Amino acid sequence: MKLIQFADYFNEFTGNPMQVYANLMKQKKFDVHVFSSDKIPTPAGYDDCNSIVKIHRFKGKIFGAKCIFPGVIPFFLSEVKEEDIVHAHVLGFFSVFVAGYMKFFKKFKLVITTDYDVEGKQNFFKRLFNYFFFVIPAKKADVLLPFAEKEKIFLNQRFGFDKKKMVVLPIGIHYNKFIKHKNNFLRKKFGLENKFVLLSVCYLSRKKNIEMMLSALNEIKNKNIVLLHIGGHSDSEYKKELDKMVSGMNLEKRVLFLGGKNVDELSQLYSLGDIFINSGFNESYCIPIIEAMASGLPVLTTRVGVAEEAIKDEKNGFFIESKKELKEKILFLFNNPETRKKMAEENINFSKKFEWKKIINDLEKIYLAL
Repeated sequence: MKLIQFADYFNEFTGNPMQVYANLMKQKKFDVHVFSSDKIPTPAGYDDCNSIVKIHRFKGKIFGAKCIFPGVIPFFLSEVKEEDIVHAHVLGFFSVFVAGYMKFFKKFKLVITTDYDVEGKQNFFKRLFNYFFFVIPAKKADVLLPFAEKEKIFLNQRFGFDKKKMVVLPIGIHYNKFIKHKNNFLRKKFGLENKFVLLSVCYLSRKKNIEMMLSALNEIKNKNIVLLHIGGHSDSEYKKELDKMVSGMNLEKRVLFLGGKNVDELSQLYSLGDIFINSGFNESYCIPIIEAMASGLPVLTTRVGVAEEAIKDEKNGFFIESKKELKEKILFLFNNPETRKKMAEENINFSKKFEWKKIINDLEKIYLAL
């Protein structure tokens, strides 16, 4: 069976879901092809020839977070057959736009990973944009794959997508990669010995609300409580604002930005944390919550994405809505090591259900049912 993974960007460096789908489905004997742009967000030296799947790249031009590569259109029309499955990623991106509109011209089986951030009210122009770039392509899909139940409900209410066509498919983790004990070597390397580490893992953007973490830390006077952030950024102005905020609060010795890391480095760096914090209010999923759970960390998070399905308030973490709540929960966990230990055990066990092997088996059933 020919399976086409279709996305604006593709590499085998960051551990993104599309890359995992492609490789693990290839291992299940699917004939996997990738349609993507020539914009590869990875260090120099990456070579498609080392991939176990066939990658077709087309010259692209980046606009914001998206990439347009029109050369894929004639190739798509000539290569995709009626019996083929096209799995396109993500709502609002060029790949999904092309795949959805191609259904007007030829038959094939279309699966779309939605990955849509829950957002507030829309003006007329935003609704018009969404209709042509989100709604029309999505309604041509045979199956829509939101990452979380909350996203599924939102897509139904906001865009009227048929619940019967939506199947919740979480992002998985390679469970055994995550280290579930303290790594003293890494702590010494980053100057975190004898520190209580608040860990944040996310791409630095305004919707992540890093300011709330910095403000809460500023009000905590214990200098042994520090914040470690891991993740790259594309908004240089936002990063400058955060650096200025750190400087203005005299937190230079208590805040460390490590920048972007690859998936193998990241799985080890979770061991540096004592608790995990997600302070963003606009997320479609937030896979770091699950990664942190697998690493044995209690989780403080807003009610976004997978959080409401994964976190049982006061049992394996806490929901937070404000700086005040965040500060209180940090200090509570700092002063109650037995609670942290119980939450860690709870999270390690719960996170097993997100092992990639299980997720891929579920995805295979979806493909075979088309």
